[in-house]
Amino acid sequence: MCGRVHLAAPFADIAIAMDILAGGAAPNIEADYNIAPTKRVVVVYLDPVTRRRVMEKMVWGLIPRWAKEPRMAYPTFNAKAETVDTLASFRAPWREGKRCLVVTEGFYEWKKGKKNPKNKQPYAIARAKSKFTVMAGLWERWRDAISGEVIHSCTVITTAASRDAFKLAVTCCFANHSAAPAMPTPTPVAKPPIRVPVSTQSFHSML
Repeated sequence: MCGRVHLAAPFADIAIAMDILAGGAAPNIEADYNIAPTKRVVVVYLDPVTRRRVMEKMVWGLIPRWAKEPRMAYPTFNAKAETVDTLASFRAPWREGKRCLVVTEGFYEWKKGKKNPKNKQPYAIARAKSKFTVMAGLWERWRDAISGEVIHSCTVITTAASRDAFKLAVTCCFANHSAAPAMPTPTPVAKPPIRVPVSTQSFHSML
């Protein structure tokens, strides 16, 4: 499970790294070393209208379009790769190709104490050779039927922990920004990676 991330980089650095074209209003990105679910995270996705890569801040915790209110009765900030295509909360954005990249500089995991499991030691985890730790995700657009308020939200797709991080029970699924989220083959940087479709079968074969 991935439940805490951090990001302190300025907008310009993120835009360059994620190959965001200039133009439009830049999101207000403030340094935050303890970003928890329900707070806003920086997300990069392909705009369905302009077909251009866009960066904005979204609520961390996907709100399905059919939800009557923006607060879910169960957590939706993580989506298991094994069931992301079947669970009601994530099925629609998965099938519609609403894939995205959740941009962070790392995340936290807690290790239980040997003598007292209630004493947990936090560990900050990040990529060794890259400034940004970019995660595969899904995004959705929710609209309030009464007020018309629109909220963009997202979830981080998770999978089994890597061998190196197994002892910390890390389950975050990484995605290199120069390739599509959970893509079986690399995609040239010149093409927005989230534009390329990927089947459920090929996604699961990567795990």
